[in-house]
Amino acid sequence: MSDKSIEDWKAQLIGKKYVLDNVSVASEEQHKVVRKTDLPAEHRVIPPSAFVTMDFKPERLNVYIDHSSTITNVKFG
Repeated sequence: MSDKSIEDWKAQLIGKKYVLDNVSVASEEQHKVVRKTDLPAEHRVIPPSAFVTMDFKPERLNVYIDHSSTITNVKFG
């Protein structure tokens, strides 16, 4: 499992934009975005209305985003 608690991940991620690794972001905006490489290896990004498998993996970080790719919630499972 991740060394970070879910509260640590929430504090680090919620409210930031999820962007793909190859998307350019102005240097002054870097602190407002999260990239795949910022997340643990075992994760999945879940957009609104997405179907997700019900398998439970306690080490997997689920990252929920809204229609504008802003992170709204995170949880393990």
